[in-house]
Amino acid sequence: MVITDFHHDLDMRRLACFMGAPAQKKKSSMTDSVERRVEGLTDRVDKLAAPRVNFRSERVDCVTKKQVILVNGTSFNSVKLARTLKDASMVFFFIATIGPGLEKEIARIMEKGRYADAYVLDVMASLTVEDVVDQFHRRMASRFARNGKSVTRRFSPGYCDLPLPEQKKIFDQFDKENTLGVQLSDAFLMMPRKSVSGVFGVLDHPAESPEAAYNPCDHCAKADCIARR
Repeated sequence: MVITDFHHDLDMRRLACFMGAPAQKKKSSMTDSVERRVEGLTDRVDKLAAPRVNFRSERVDCVTKKQVILVNGTSFNSVKLARTLKDASMVFFFIATIGPGLEKEIARIMEKGRYADAYVLDVMASLTVEDVVDQFHRRMASRFARNGKSVTRRFSPGYCDLPLPEQKKIFDQFDKENTLGVQLSDAFLMMPRKSVSGVFGVLDHPAESPEAAYNPCDHCAKADCIARR
């Protein structure tokens, strides 16, 4: 099922984190000149981003300490993902993208030697696709909450201990015509670059339960990670 109706409100503090500011800061640490540059580029994000998310579900067969095995035979190797999904009855796979428009604009700006603008726009594009995935995840959480269930935190290959090659297993869940035009390189990187794939579980518990509250970031020492939750 493809979802396209997403809104985008730029979070300046989070944008500053994406640019390297300490994640613990409560306010944006960008200079006035950078903020003006962001304001000048916002309309391009609004015009060129084409957010879309496709998703599907699969039942969980069993979960070991290091592996998640699905009914269709797919298995994921990750201690943290296994801990997150140990009580999940099903998992959802998703592919999200904002399309190639902003990447083409970034390349055009680079060709003109406007490297600062290109950098800022690239970061804004990254934040935009992450925001799209956050909105999708919240919608799914609301959907299951109505039935007394909850969703786990989402995982994307390349983060925590989920290896990047596991990316292919996510794409294998979709027919080629249902990957929103997103393709994998031989190094398992997505094209267009401003795309995100991932997985999360559905628990037969409300969001307030200890099972739903598990956060792998609580056990990670990388405090400056921009994906820290």
